[in-house]
Amino acid sequence: MRWVAALAVVLGSAVAGALKASELAERPRQLRTLQRDIQMLITEIGYFATPIPLALQAVGRSSHGPVALLWQRVCQRLQDSREQSFSKVWYQCVREVRPHLSLSGEDWVEIQSLAGWLGRSEGTDQVAKLKGLNLRLQRLEEQALVRRDQLARLYRYLGWAVGVGICIFLM
Repeated sequence: MRWVAALAVVLGSAVAGALKASELAERPRQLRTLQRDIQMLITEIGYFATPIPLALQAVGRSSHGPVALLWQRVCQRLQDSREQSFSKVWYQCVREVRPHLSLSGEDWVEIQSLAGWLGRSEGTDQVAKLKGLNLRLQRLEEQALVRRDQLARLYRYLGWAVGVGICIFLM
């Protein structure tokens, strides 16, 4: 019976370490998805002159994973509440979607910055700002990849080590 409990402790802590490592691996993927989505927004606004709500709807349809939830919520809210400004809708949706994504505080600052200027100027200015946002997200993705490479293996090993340490301590 002791061995079963020890095995459960070791496996439980190993799973916890693996989950933390996978969360670190998820952040760069989500940042990459955001970059792709913003590139599509650039195309919709800059080249096709698509109105913002329709451009966001197109991005929401083509996006995937948890990031798609952000675009879809924004589109839904814009359709449901015509009297609210885009910035209010954006901030509300970011707050709602935040727990579903593996992004850091710095990432969210960049994402929230979109609310301050999208839809408030002509297309060329918006495209320039979206390109700047994409570059900042690319920099954040590179940092996230470095962090993932440094810490993912550590979390996996630490999960196993903590489990074994607890078993040794209890026996």
